[in-house]
Formats: sequence, structure tokens, C-alpha cells
Amino acid sequence: MVVEGFPLDYVSWWKFDGDASDEAGISNGSFVGNASVVYDAGRDYGLNTTGEVLVLDGSGDYVEVLDDDSLDPLNSMSIAYWVYFTGPIDYSVSYIDKRFADRASYSAGVLSGPIFHTTIDNSSDPVWQSTRTVRGTTIVQPNTWYHVASVWDGLEVSI
Repeated sequence: MVVEGFPLDYVSWWKFDGDASDEAGISNGSFVGNASVVYDAGRDYGLNTTGEVLVLDGSGDYVEVLDDDSLDPLNSMSIAYWVYFTGPIDYSVSYIDKRFADRASYSAGVLSGPIFHTTIDNSSDPVWQSTRTVRGTTIVQPNTWYHVASVWDGLEVSI
């Protein structure tokens, strides 16, 4: 969906319009396990949307995106996603996860509570050497859509 005011300088955007292509054309993904895209009439708003959503059943399904330098956080980044749980919520699960031993890593998902979290780990960086985790305050419930947006300004993370 193209939203008025959507930043034109985004790095990657996976719309899941039938596949795991990156709208920016840089970091296309591929489905692993039973990951798939299905039509959800409740998410079809017209306005250039397809109503398609990514479905993961919680049993080894994910979208794999190959490494690209554009996905490495240098001094700031934003992560935004929609999520809907149809059953029990698995705690301590990351829905977005990029980990490296020698450079910055990040993850976003659900911690016990259940609440959303985002972590930026720059502990391997000789200058920053820090890990920042922020926890949301909303108690996550099944059968509800959530829009989660996290911002890292180089020092602090907000959700």
C-alpha cells in the first residue's frame, strides 16, 4: 500500500503481494517452511492494496532475506510491521532478526508479558559498545491487529 507521505528514501519494504519481493528491489526474500501469502478481505482497503498478508504458523516458518549492506544499521534505523496472532502467543520470539558477531544486530518481536520489544546490539562496535532494548506497554492479545514501529536514533530505541 502506498501511503501519502511514505518516505521515498526507504531501504526495504516487503509488501507480501503474492511473494517476498522487496519493493526497493534490493533485498528480495524467500519463503521457508509453510510460510505463505493469503488474501484477507479485512485487510483490503482499496487504495492500491491487495489485502494479502504473510502467514506463519509458528512451526519453523519464516521469510529469509539474504544479507545486504543496506540492512546494516549504521547510526539510525526504523522498523515497522503489522502482526496478528490467531492463537496462543509464543513469548520470547523475534519476528525480525538480524544477528552478527562482528557488527550491529537487531531484533523485534514479543517478550513475556506478552509485550512487543526491539533490541539494537552494537556491543561489537568499538565506538558504541552498547545494547539497547525497549519494551512496549501494550499487552498483546490474540485476534487483534497491531502496528509496531520502532526507531533507533543512534543512541536510544523507542517503540
